[in-house]
This record gives sequence, structure tokens and C-alpha cells, in this order.
Amino acid sequence: GPNGRLIGTYRKKFLWGDEAEMYTAGTTFPTFDTRYGRVGIMICADRQQPAAIEELAANGAELVFVPAGGGYGAESDEIMRQRSIEGKVPIVFVHPVEFLVTAADGSILTSELDGSSLDDYDGIDAGVVGYYDLPLDPGP
Repeated sequence: GPNGRLIGTYRKKFLWGDEAEMYTAGTTFPTFDTRYGRVGIMICADRQQPAAIEELAANGAELVFVPAGGGYGAESDEIMRQRSIEGKVPIVFVHPVEFLVTAADGSILTSELDGSSLDDYDGIDAGVVGYYDLPLDPGP
């Protein structure tokens, strides 16, 4: 939260490949109250499951963040668009190579690429920060 205190925890629910050998999957998709509304998270492979956004929407998500290290690009963008439409929420997708923001109607508000491949981290500028002014009600 704004005071630096933890406002909640979430564990990736849909583990990919050998992740189940290293991590314990989560069981729910919680949302967290922030001054900008209720925020939800889908980590990496969670974004591929319509059930994830359905649960986040049912839990009142008004904005969803999706940190990922796997797939990006056109196929991933379409998945993010679909999740936005299904959940009727904007999504911010953050990946080492791509920064994408979708509107609640699934339209792409911004898509920025830095580098061209996960195999070429040398081409990625670690100092780049993705920024998009998504109009949200900051509340009281």
C-alpha cells in the first residue's frame, strides 16, 4: 500500500511445466483495495485461463496486472484482449520484452516492445520503464 505495508498476497494458481516441483500453487484469485480501486493479479500462465479473470471480476477487480516471463507478442496480446473483454477490466501486461495495456473493451491502449526475443536479454534495456496514463479514479 501507499505506506509500504503489505495489502495482501496472491500465489500463481496455474503452474507451468516443472513449476509444480518448485512452487506451491495458489487456490484463489483475490483482489486488493487500493486508492485506485480493486486490483487483481494473474501471473504468467494464469492469464491463459478464462476462469482466472472470471474469479477476479467476481471478486470486484477494476484493474488487473499480469507480470509474465513467458510468451508475449500477437498471441499473448489477443489473450490479454480476451481477458479484458471477459472481465470488463483494463489489464496491464508487464514482460521483460513487452509492455501492453488493454482497455475494458479489449482494445489495445499501448503496446511497447523492448528487444525482440527472450533469448536476447542483451538487447533489452533494463532501465526502461513502461508508462501509460490510464485514467482511474484515485478515490479519497
